[in-house]
Amino acid sequence: MNGDLRVSFKPVPATNYVRMTVSVNGTRFRMTLKHIIPSDFQEELISLSSTLFRIYKESLLQHKPITAKELKKQLTASTPSLLYKTIYRSCTSHFLSIGKTISLEQYQFQLTTIKSIPIFCQLTYGIPEISILALPDTFLDQLEAFFANHSTEKHRSREQVQLIRTILLKEYRKGNIKLSDPLNQQLTLHNILEELTPEDVFYLQEVHLPCHYAAIRDIFIFSCFTGLNYASIKQLTCRQLRTMSDGSLWLFLKEEQIPLPDLSKQISNKISKISNDQLLFNKIPTIQLINRVLHIIALKSNIYKTITFKSAGKYYLSQQSVTKTKR
Repeated sequence: MNGDLRVSFKPVPATNYVRMTVSVNGTRFRMTLKHIIPSDFQEELISLSSTLFRIYKESLLQHKPITAKELKKQLTASTPSLLYKTIYRSCTSHFLSIGKTISLEQYQFQLTTIKSIPIFCQLTYGIPEISILALPDTFLDQLEAFFANHSTEKHRSREQVQLIRTILLKEYRKGNIKLSDPLNQQLTLHNILEELTPEDVFYLQEVHLPCHYAAIRDIFIFSCFTGLNYASIKQLTCRQLRTMSDGSLWLFLKEEQIPLPDLSKQISNKISKISNDQLLFNKIPTIQLINRVLHIIALKSNIYKTITFKSAGKYYLSQQSVTKTKR
């Protein structure tokens, strides 16, 4: 081992036990490892040594010299959430849905991004895996620099950073991992700055989706171009949507009329076939389901941002602000 960490193993005669001696920063502890299987002997000891070295390196990264007592405590404690393992596990369900909720191209892009994490850790921290709680406050900056310099798809380095950030936030919100306060703030702030762009909305409109996902996408896009919230859209009828003599589509509300020139023909054709007395969008799912599905739709559209239904309203306001500035 490197630095001030030393690990040695000595078989206990006439048993399957192994005695491990660990020295670190002038302190030492010993452990007897029970039930070592001869066929897996070398692999188990390498794994154990790697864990000890990871804990030791993390203490150096945090500028907290570790003692043998603390090293033993962390070794025998439950395994912390590890960066690569967490990211890979989180995306496994997507990998099993190729052709359904994720295309082959997206699968390859995500897999390439995720498999580069051990290389990032090795080049940046000197270890192939790191616990999430040990990540420094500059993690996102380090990740962005890595993808910009070492990625095979440098033109998509920003998307790669977004993918990792989105996964970590998702796992945190599910309660599967813990984040340090500074890192949580950085990930969240990065999310706030990443609002939808006209290009994002175009991709969302054009992506091919199963019918049940397409219906949710259409509601979201409609909100992007009208600024209407979930409750208001649920009450709209087709009678409020009118095609003018020049062929333009308008939404008529009590207090205003909203032009819809950017609504895709595909969505326009769908809602134009609904009779006047019917709701514009029938059987709208719960907002919770919509938000879950929007995450899947975003990934399928190659958009690595955290999108909720409220994102549509924010997009509408941002575009209104741009229009006023141009005037």
